[in-house]
Amino acid sequence: RARGAPDAVGPDDRWHIGSITKSMTALLLARLAARDGIGLDTPLGDLAALPLHPDLARQSLRALLAHRAGLAANPPRAAWSVTRTPDAEAPEGPLRNRVLAPHLLDPPRTGKFRYSNLGYMLAGHIAEQIGGAPWKVLLRREIAAPLALGSLGFGPPPAPNPQGHGSLLSRLLTLRGNGPAPGRPAAHDSALADLSPAFGPAGQVHLSLADLLRYGAAVAALARGQDGIVPARTFGDLTSGRDYAGGWALGPGALRHNGSNGLWMADLRIESAGPRVTALVTNTGSLGAIIAAGTSGWRRKDGWASPVRTGS
Repeated sequence: RARGAPDAVGPDDRWHIGSITKSMTALLLARLAARDGIGLDTPLGDLAALPLHPDLARQSLRALLAHRAGLAANPPRAAWSVTRTPDAEAPEGPLRNRVLAPHLLDPPRTGKFRYSNLGYMLAGHIAEQIGGAPWKVLLRREIAAPLALGSLGFGPPPAPNPQGHGSLLSRLLTLRGNGPAPGRPAAHDSALADLSPAFGPAGQVHLSLADLLRYGAAVAALARGQDGIVPARTFGDLTSGRDYAGGWALGPGALRHNGSNGLWMADLRIESAGPRVTALVTNTGSLGAIIAAGTSGWRRKDGWASPVRTGS
């Protein structure tokens, strides 16, 4: 659970899944939108309460969830961390909207794939407008409860669960430029244990490995054409596209996403024809973890390819 400590991980321990959260936010939006008769081609200007650049307002919800609405990848580095430990259960919406709002007025670079945490922060805001409740409340009510994901929570897993660990790579290349020293665990109650809560809908869910697989199995059933938390037709529309759509990297008969906040690494892969669901979790953002997540069981001859870079 932590380097230098004797406690081994257990089957019920919770793991930070980073940007796999994006697929949950997209599924949440699809569920809320279908219930209210809102199509994925609805312009963002009809859905968001925050002011948008006119070109961004014309982009569709589908484009937003496929990273094709033209938003920048991330807010400025100063917005990535906080100075005190946040309340994991408190709504992140007010902070998220303050961080997000200035970027919504920038001219978007539309039409091409541009992986964007800002885009999924906006998706969380839109979910709140449709659902009438904070994103965390909606995700628990609309995704975790019906799928029996009892371990789902937000931010770093609380004690006595595993702790995330810093790495040289995470300090140099990821959003965690001021994180713990390489190889050192981040205390559960440390402000350095996760990114700012503003990133919530883009990458701040934790849950057990069993629940991650349970979530993957529910998605696999939808991908096979079985109605579930949303109609299979709705899910097919959500995940139709090229390379990336609806919170998933797309391959032949397969969906995939990985995630890391620099201190953890997780990977979820779904083969609908099998069906087969594979998950990897680890409490380090080291190069070894990234290599493991990028190669284990991911064979191009089986259609298991990663066409785009995902993760935080």
